[in-house]
Amino acid sequence: MWGAMRRALVLGSFALAACEAERAAPQPVAASASPAEVARVTAAPESPPALPEPAASEPPRASSTAVVAIAVPRFVGSARTADEILERIGNARPVAFRPVGRTSIVFEMRLAGGDSHAAFKPVSRRHPAGYRAEIAAYRVARALGMDQVPPAVWRRLPGALLLERLDPEAAERWPQIEAELVFERDGSLRGAAIHWVSGMRPYALSAADWRRLRHDAPLDPGTQTRDADLSQMIGFDYLIGNWDRFSGGNVSSTAAGDRLYIRDHNLAFAHPLGTRLHERVLEPLRRVERFSRRWIDAVRRLDERRLRAELERDPGWAVDPCLDDARIAALLERRDTLLSWVGSLVEAHGAEATLAFP
Repeated sequence: MWGAMRRALVLGSFALAACEAERAAPQPVAASASPAEVARVTAAPESPPALPEPAASEPPRASSTAVVAIAVPRFVGSARTADEILERIGNARPVAFRPVGRTSIVFEMRLAGGDSHAAFKPVSRRHPAGYRAEIAAYRVARALGMDQVPPAVWRRLPGALLLERLDPEAAERWPQIEAELVFERDGSLRGAAIHWVSGMRPYALSAADWRRLRHDAPLDPGTQTRDADLSQMIGFDYLIGNWDRFSGGNVSSTAAGDRLYIRDHNLAFAHPLGTRLHERVLEPLRRVERFSRRWIDAVRRLDERRLRAELERDPGWAVDPCLDDARIAALLERRDTLLSWVGSLVEAHGAEATLAFP
């Protein structure tokens, strides 16, 4: 019941914001609002402001009888298709492991037969569902046609293999690492193999970056693609309940700085999200007044059938589903809230100013 009430409060505040003539950012009603205040705020029209329909040249929405697959672009900076990357990181033989995690157990996993490698994030005591969250985040991104989220796939590896091929410089750390790992009865480890992004560098968001996401800021052709990535990152984090983006070091760019990578979703999909963590994903969303039209159209088409169809494409789904029914329902609830926010911006500022990125 509290989840539904919290959503009503957020939707109510977004609907009220659409009626404001000034640019002031909409604020949700406090979680401590009285029942009378809740009733007053949620007495908004039953339907949120409508979004513009997709252009005729864009793909139609999924029909009620079939799930239409979204074409997935190549991952940013990669010559391989997403499926080629998944095949390699999910099946190639590991030849070396090097611990690289700071707050979670993660290994750089070098693979035989090529120069590419992957991160391997196994199940751990501190983050037992972190590997599932990485896989689910990639599958949601894929369903939305995004090219900035590194491909991730379920993988099981023998625990003995990690020790056998562990970087010698990390050998003395193995007892500490081993104590954190959760082994299967046969000694294997479930986890996520994640595409290793070469040439990535930390990106420090500036006040100018945030300013360009306001509806009334001049569009800058030189930064527009990166600005669209930032807008998508904030919207995507809200969808998947990723409250950890700004805790340090989780915003990265290409070497050229022209694109942002959307990565590190170890703590996404917490359920129940709770008031405090919901506020942490909602606050950045309030600062975004510009979105990609194509991406919002994809969000609007993301219904439960499409989402489940994409999640079930992961090879681990049959034995180890990355999302349960409650987390799927929570994601779709946040999708509705995100679309209501965008709809209120369209009503307040117009579609051209709100859906300013391609």
